[in-house]
Amino acid sequence: MTAVRHDVHHPIDVQVCGPGAGSTDRTLPFIYDRDQPYEVTILIAGHGRVERIVLSRAELDSGRYKTVQRPGADTMTFPDGYDRRWMYIGIRPGCGHFAMLKLAVVDVSAFLDPTYDLVPAGTEADHQLVPDDAQMDAALAAWLGAA
Repeated sequence: MTAVRHDVHHPIDVQVCGPGAGSTDRTLPFIYDRDQPYEVTILIAGHGRVERIVLSRAELDSGRYKTVQRPGADTMTFPDGYDRRWMYIGIRPGCGHFAMLKLAVVDVSAFLDPTYDLVPAGTEADHQLVPDDAQMDAALAAWLGAA
């Protein structure tokens, strides 16, 4: 399956795509709730609207997702038939998961491994920004390798 993109005039934050497709160079807010360790909220901005998508491991595993509309926002829809489990997410500096200064692209399917923690163990203080790109690349590789 090839990448599914909206014809956007404004940046979007999530690109839905299939195997072999390119990755997005956009950023997105990642919201992590410590009380929901296997759920992440993604805010998608495009065409002047924002849609909140809450993804849990069960939803990712089944290919479903649910949306919670912001008041006044239009619902963002995707064509039928694509595998919703295939998404690329750009990870930006975060406190709840891990801190990455430059954009990194991660296949959501990595979160589907039952032994894989969506968020590294530890406190927010354990995941401070690392100023060196090489160190950040190593941190990302180590984090993904934990699966």
